[in-house]
Amino acid sequence: MAERGSLVRRESLQPSEFQGIFIPTVTPFKKMGNQTHLDLPSHIRHIRYLADPLSQASGLFLGSNAGQGRDMSLGILKLSISTGIETVRKTNHDLPVVVGALRSSLSEVIEVVEFAEISGADAIVIAPGLTKGVASDILKIISEITDLPIIIYNNPGFQERRDLPLEFLKEAAENPKVIGIKDTSGKEEYFQEVLNIFHARGKKVMQGDTKAGLKRSILDADGMVPVEANLYPRILAEIFDRSHNYQYPNDLEKVLQLIGQAKGDFGGTTGYIIHRLCEEGIFESEQTYPKEN
Repeated sequence: MAERGSLVRRESLQPSEFQGIFIPTVTPFKKMGNQTHLDLPSHIRHIRYLADPLSQASGLFLGSNAGQGRDMSLGILKLSISTGIETVRKTNHDLPVVVGALRSSLSEVIEVVEFAEISGADAIVIAPGLTKGVASDILKIISEITDLPIIIYNNPGFQERRDLPLEFLKEAAENPKVIGIKDTSGKEEYFQEVLNIFHARGKKVMQGDTKAGLKRSILDADGMVPVEANLYPRILAEIFDRSHNYQYPNDLEKVLQLIGQAKGDFGGTTGYIIHRLCEEGIFESEQTYPKEN
């Protein structure tokens, strides 16, 4: 097990904390010659903005798919993780930070997990459908090398439009280190199965597909992981919080319509969010990290 660094909370992420709005942070980059680098000042500004108590976020998700955690080099990913955690601790010390180890190579997943633990992360997110190998074996290996809580990530976009098998999810939900799952399937029937499997074992279920938040099953979810919260953290948090006077899910639909009307000119939702963050003076560039062919 990796030795924990100094930038830690009083304890790792507790199951009761894995709810509400966890923001999958987008990552700012800049071009220097032929190389793409992390835009460190923009990254720090953005994390401060999201971690501010006024944003009402329940937690941040560094190294996310939206933040190109599976695309950027390991060196840049590690820098984004360490500076992200440090910035959160200086801004809102006890705000949970989960870190994605979303790599196709198991050796890289292990490296990210160990680095995240040393850097003070509160939990790790793994995507067995993305990492090469048998899902059960991957989970077993990660469980053995870290003391951090584990969050399973189901994203059919990682595995040729296939969701993680329900039999594997049952096994994962029995693992004492697994505290929950982020599901981005967007499928009502599958999501209901996920809810049944994890809730029966006292584990949490987060909806990762914001559009699916318009469906009735979201009422049974423990929270959401909406990329749109990079731009509108407080609005998304208040929409999900049943104690506010929002006509849920009508107001969520309005947010999605607002973004949907503009995102076509920017290559999708994330591109539009990055564009708007530039307009707000948080990001300096709309540069993204080049994806491998």
